[in-house]
Amino acid sequence: MIPRRWLLGGLFASPWLAAAQSPSRRERIGVIVGQLTAAEVTGPRTLSPGINALLLGMRDLGWVYGEHFITEARTSAGKPERFPALAAELVSLPVDLIVALGPALPALKQATSTIPIVMTGSGV
Repeated sequence: MIPRRWLLGGLFASPWLAAAQSPSRRERIGVIVGQLTAAEVTGPRTLSPGINALLLGMRDLGWVYGEHFITEARTSAGKPERFPALAAELVSLPVDLIVALGPALPALKQATSTIPIVMTGSGV
């Protein structure tokens, strides 16, 4: 016979186990770039070495693009003065994390103090 405490433990644990196996929502990662187009930095493979390194690292941790997370990319099209508007747009979506190149950092720091920001060292 199965001890009663095991059955109760299983009942309490089952919702968390089910949630861990089938996530109810995908995380959204915001991406701000300067030169590449949004299409070039969206998806599981991009033209940006920095974004690709992040995506590969997430895959190594078991995160599958499209299943566990998606990216929301915005580009300044070579106009750094657009960074504040792009940062505000990503914050309003909202996203769970923002990945950006260095010149976008001041705009991101003004737009949010709650969303984590990851800087890439490559010339995204």
